[in-house]
Amino acid sequence: MNSEKEIKKDPFFVSEVIETLIGKKSGLKLRVGIFEIKNEYKVQVGEYIRNYFDMMKTFFHFRREGKDYALYSPEYNGIRIMELPSCKDIGGEDNNKDDFSPREFYVPWIWNSYFEKIEGEMLVSTPHDLSNFGFVLGCDNEGDNILQFIDLSEVDKGILKRDSRFGNIKIRENSNLEDVISMEYYLEEYPNERYVSILVEKIFNIDNGEDALY
Repeated sequence: MNSEKEIKKDPFFVSEVIETLIGKKSGLKLRVGIFEIKNEYKVQVGEYIRNYFDMMKTFFHFRREGKDYALYSPEYNGIRIMELPSCKDIGGEDNNKDDFSPREFYVPWIWNSYFEKIEGEMLVSTPHDLSNFGFVLGCDNEGDNILQFIDLSEVDKGILKRDSRFGNIKIRENSNLEDVISMEYYLEEYPNERYVSILVEKIFNIDNGEDALY
């Protein structure tokens, strides 16, 4: 199956820190540029201020029903929705919604047999931009890396919903969500077969094999 990087289409959008700002009272902030990459050309289309000294992986471009958006976090807490290429903030969570601090976003392409086509003598599945949901890896108030689900079905209205439907599962530190999340078993057209495969970190007692929960 093709990787996210292999199937990414033009145009796509990336973020880069273009300046570190030092405030007397507010501390370090980042001026983040938004760049559109199209036909191998890279053009800045906007920017925003992140009120934290570390960018982490808190910008992710995705496409839904032919329109471009991004999940991003201008604050340490809270997830916002950016419309692209306008770079307009259209909604999302307020800062300090809870004690969960986003570190990385991931919105996978969805593979659907309705989008299969014949190429020569082969049946080829192609990704489409349904993007009804995404994932966020973040730090809870105990400092653990926790994975949560993001409902993006109303993203065009500036609405997202986040929950912990997978339970209190932990992802190994320094892992990339693209590497630990697989949609191989997700079948959009079959409601009872919409599965996600997630690599989680488990810690065991070497002497008795018990799951070490702490």
